[in-house]
Amino acid sequence: MKLWDKLLTYKVYAMRGYVSLVGWIITIGTFTMVLYENLIINFPWIETIFTNVFVFVLLTIPIGFVLLAFLGRWDYKRGTFPKEGGESFRNNPEWKELRAEVKEIFDYIREEKNARNKEGL
Repeated sequence: MKLWDKLLTYKVYAMRGYVSLVGWIITIGTFTMVLYENLIINFPWIETIFTNVFVFVLLTIPIGFVLLAFLGRWDYKRGTFPKEGGESFRNNPEWKELRAEVKEIFDYIREEKNARNKEGL
């Protein structure tokens, strides 16, 4: 798998971990600002490490992205996604129609194959 494909896969995992892009952007921005302000108010010595919000964001967002990617991967592989995905696939009316049509095609192919086998015997 190419590096770009892996990065996109981790992006999908991170988005799955935080559900939607808009919610993710708003929440990460709000969380970062609140966290920075609370850290500076409660622990003034942290201001020596993070001289401004930009430095804080440069350090916390990549770490948060990695954590979200792990959370999203867990959800995708072992969490609720496998069950949700299966249920939505089985209960989607469009997919039900498509599955019925595909089943008819396979039944027809199976009947034709059986008829040809009987003729050959």
